[in-house]
Amino acid sequence: MMNSSLSALVLSTLLAASAHATPAFKIVCELNAAHDTDTDRLDPQREIKLMREAVEATYPNLSPELQSIAEKVPFVINHSQKVLTKTYGGWSAEDDPEYRYPDTHFFGETYVDADGATKQGTIKTNYTEKFIRALDLGARLGEKDPAVRRGMLAYAGFVIAHELEHARQYHHKPVRDFAQEPSSIKDGLADAVVLKETKLKIEYEHQAFAAHRRYVAGKEADLTALADALEAYAKAHPAETQAGGAYALLAAGVANPFVARLRDEIKYIPLGERFTETAHILYYGQAVPPELTLRAKRLADTVRTARSAAASLDADISSTEAEWTKELEAMDKEWKSFMASGPMSEKLVQSFPYLKGVVERYERERAYLKEALKTP
Repeated sequence: MMNSSLSALVLSTLLAASAHATPAFKIVCELNAAHDTDTDRLDPQREIKLMREAVEATYPNLSPELQSIAEKVPFVINHSQKVLTKTYGGWSAEDDPEYRYPDTHFFGETYVDADGATKQGTIKTNYTEKFIRALDLGARLGEKDPAVRRGMLAYAGFVIAHELEHARQYHHKPVRDFAQEPSSIKDGLADAVVLKETKLKIEYEHQAFAAHRRYVAGKEADLTALADALEAYAKAHPAETQAGGAYALLAAGVANPFVARLRDEIKYIPLGERFTETAHILYYGQAVPPELTLRAKRLADTVRTARSAAASLDADISSTEAEWTKELEAMDKEWKSFMASGPMSEKLVQSFPYLKGVVERYERERAYLKEALKTP
């Protein structure tokens, strides 16, 4: 169900099949009481038209597997998630507050679960007010410059391809992560099952990055034309990208600035599924520190047991202690690459508060090991 606390009404349109047998895509525009007063929103029919054009342009260039998902999953213009819709381009089940694990059904589908209860599917792809505003301005500027219009559709396609890949993943094999299940970390120690799923979710992001970069490969010139045109428009019409302006969400000074992010995406197309250094820390930082803390706990338990046994038997375990010291040093090196990287480490803990307890537990186990192994 859409966010009922916002009393959201839903305006939807089922796109008619064209003469070229275009599928009947499900386009949904969320409506609520703020729609007519929020300057970041467009007329609903305009939003639907832009979304429809983007989906229809993207569909022929998708893989057969993603085409199949596009024919089933709703494309939701999201107005209910206030922070997300004004900051990012889109999201699907991987970050959707309305997704219900372990659902594998698409929003709008009704099914009966294993207990005989009737349920509604919750997998959808969400597109934001920022995304729609970018399409709107890109379409306007593209009326005079075909390259800008192609760039606008290429941008739309990479966001759509990315979110369809996430919808495909959760349709086949849904996962949880620590952000969704913070109670799965107790006293700084992670649940092994959720750790495994968190690592799989990171792999899902690799796949989604590969999908959208594969989609825009070869379209760099058009994307650059779009970025240049948006930047020039903002300079020529500064009031429109200030607070209250029609394109305030596309301003350079807001969170996740659109043009800067677009230029980054152009630069990173050759990376394929690989993360940038920053993205590597933010994604793997969700799983590696909890995993290292579990390893530190196991090593500390091993050292305690071995030292106790050695004391009772008056045995020499110095060679084994040397191996334990090497293991601790390797863990410390990897730990520091995530948790001692200055502002990025601070952002990591701010973004994923469960890491605070993980850090405290790691330091506790590390302190024991350094004392027990007499390391500096």
